[in-house]
Amino acid sequence: MKKILIVGCGNIGKRHLQSLLESKNNLYDITVVEPNKIAIHNTKSILPNSKDFSHNLKWISNILDLTESYDFVIISTHASGRYFLIDQLLEMGNRRFLIEKMVCQSTSEYNKILEAFNKFEAKGWVNTNLRYFLFYQKLVKYFSNKIPLTFVITGGEKGLGSNAIHFVDLFLWFTNSNTITLNGDYLTNQLLQNKRSSNLVEFSGILSGKSNDSHISINFSSMFNNSIIIEIFNSEHHIRIDTDKTTVTKIRGLNNFNENFKFQHASELTKKIVNEIIETDTCDLPTLNDLYLVHFELFRIFNLHIKKLTNKQSDICPIT
Repeated sequence: MKKILIVGCGNIGKRHLQSLLESKNNLYDITVVEPNKIAIHNTKSILPNSKDFSHNLKWISNILDLTESYDFVIISTHASGRYFLIDQLLEMGNRRFLIEKMVCQSTSEYNKILEAFNKFEAKGWVNTNLRYFLFYQKLVKYFSNKIPLTFVITGGEKGLGSNAIHFVDLFLWFTNSNTITLNGDYLTNQLLQNKRSSNLVEFSGILSGKSNDSHISINFSSMFNNSIIIEIFNSEHHIRIDTDKTTVTKIRGLNNFNENFKFQHASELTKKIVNEIIETDTCDLPTLNDLYLVHFELFRIFNLHIKKLTNKQSDICPIT
């Protein structure tokens, strides 16, 4: 029975746990670290009765109470202070990690995390899990990375700071690239309140990027309704996906593509990702190294925008 550690059991952490408890391929001995009693109560309220799953489950309130290492660790806390948390867990002997985006809140902290993983010969993957949606896994096969590609994403004020990385990573996967240059010149001149914490901010407006000859534009603003629309096109194919209404419009090409869009939550995907890593020591998610430049660029443009609006320079990018 493999030992799994989940650190943080808020909105995302509880979905990771829910998914693992539904796993039939492997049996897990799961430990959850969560100090917040309300979060524990909310999590337990969505879980099946312990008699209905075959996994072991226990709860603790502090990682300092851990007395052993684990086969796999899921980090689903806020991004702030991630280096210190991860460093402690590495020192305890843990070597395989799934880390929620954003990995941290600064390039300097990201560098420390990479150095620590290298020191302990550990592996970490970032949970930009759109790569595991069956829809995108079938769609990506139609787009050759030899033909320049364009992504256009629009939606309401969904939280550009929190969600941009998912779409940028999807774009890089479709273009088979790890390099990108981002531009935030057309972000709106207002910092929005982040729903997760008063210490965090959110952004709206246009974020654009270029990777070789391919381009991406993400526009989250109040001028759009809340539904996120994704258009993907090149000279051969053009498709439009309304992710909220789950409608798909083939505008050009894609003659044999007939997949319906379905949004797949962490509660559905995590068990597949963890099972793959446990069994093969790899998965389809990007590694920490793969998404270093994306984090660097997001930190850069958002901090430039914060400085523009507040006239304050900060190395910390207050997003999660």
